[in-house]
Amino acid sequence: MERKREIKIFGAFVLLILLLCACVFPPMTVGYAYAAESVGSPVLTDLMKDPSFDPDAWEQRADDYSMELIQIAESTDGELLLYVYQPVAKRSVKASSVNIARDQNNMASLTFDNYKLSFVDCMGVFFKYRVVGFQLAETSVRYYNISNILRPYIFGIDIEPDNDNKTGEIGYRVGQLWTVITAGEEVTYEKSVSEVIVVTDEMVGFKRYNDGFYWDGTKYCDAHFVAFNTDRDIDRIVTADLEFYSTAYWAREGQKTKYYEPVYHKKRLTHGEMVENDGGGWFGSSNQWNRIASVDYFLHEVNWTEEESKKISEYQWVLNFYESRFVCEAGGKDVLICALVPFGFIWTIVNGCTTTGEIVSDVLLLNLEFEANDEVYSMGVVANRQTSSTRPIGTDEVFNFLKWLSQKTGLPQWALVLIIIAVALLIVLPLLIKFFPDVFYAIVKGIAWLFKGLWWLICLPFRGIAALIRKARGKG
Repeated sequence: MERKREIKIFGAFVLLILLLCACVFPPMTVGYAYAAESVGSPVLTDLMKDPSFDPDAWEQRADDYSMELIQIAESTDGELLLYVYQPVAKRSVKASSVNIARDQNNMASLTFDNYKLSFVDCMGVFFKYRVVGFQLAETSVRYYNISNILRPYIFGIDIEPDNDNKTGEIGYRVGQLWTVITAGEEVTYEKSVSEVIVVTDEMVGFKRYNDGFYWDGTKYCDAHFVAFNTDRDIDRIVTADLEFYSTAYWAREGQKTKYYEPVYHKKRLTHGEMVENDGGGWFGSSNQWNRIASVDYFLHEVNWTEEESKKISEYQWVLNFYESRFVCEAGGKDVLICALVPFGFIWTIVNGCTTTGEIVSDVLLLNLEFEANDEVYSMGVVANRQTSSTRPIGTDEVFNFLKWLSQKTGLPQWALVLIIIAVALLIVLPLLIKFFPDVFYAIVKGIAWLFKGLWWLICLPFRGIAALIRKARGKG
């Protein structure tokens, strides 16, 4: 009896240990899925290598454009393949990119990268993709931590952002950690759950700070940010990784804008890092703000209108991730040219209509390291890829010299233009008469011919009417 009692106690102890292990360690499914024969092998041929795979268990739904990763494989060509369940089963709807890290869950080194996907094959709801530019590690144990799979935005199907943003890609939660083990000629794939943080709402935008009026132009700092909410409670964001593109441009009123080649950026932001604009020119002002801030703190750092504050207050966190230069080419040199050069005001007006800057687009959050309830977590982010409006948000506007002068003097802008032209002529004409009389008389003659030509054009219709009347009277 004593022996049986000891066996029961030992059995209960073993059962307790197993239950504790089940609570501490995430569930893991193990299957033997060998590498595909080649990248171009049929999708179902690869999936059926897993004896537990049942294609009939995956139904087709005509209005479901979501994506679900069901399997990965390392091809014999040394490339990573993804097998995706797409309920809508339309060949025209394809995944475009995926976020992958090479580390296990919640590690300090956990870093996600976004990779483009190349379509290989599909059959019904099953799609096969190749991960472009992904190099397989030459180790016996390899980790593929996959957080987010994305597809292009579909107009008329997907919901449009209500914050003047444009969505480039729609992200879908994956949250899978694949451990691939090579032992001899056998390759084993183990899948476990990987925690992710989901962005539920976001807005990409920028605030324009006035750096001031300089000799070579009127300059500004465009401070680009992304404001967002998540499905988790966060006390403090420690680091944040994201990627985006910047495109420089040159623009002049009435002409086609010139765009340069986009530049790719991937940045890690750190809590406590500060940024400031120059603000050293005339009428400029220097400002300072945090790279990472709660929305409440961000609203205290920066001046906003009541309407703008209300819009940004809808979000929890702000990442100030990039600063670019915006320049209006009208500067101190143009004031001098306008005063000393005949008709120099024309040059000033042209430069006043000429601007250079950068457009920031395709912003994608990759991973967040954050504190919650005295614990530190590092997770991949599930988010869309978004582009902001080309208009700045905030109270700072593009500096307009005439508008500023009009506010100071109380005179309308058209009157100021006439005064500037009259003053320029009063300064320039005496100098021309004294030192360059031939130039002066040539200008006067040119102006006289110009007015004669204008008068001839104005009188031309009336001459035509008079000629018709004389002709009609002659016939009568």
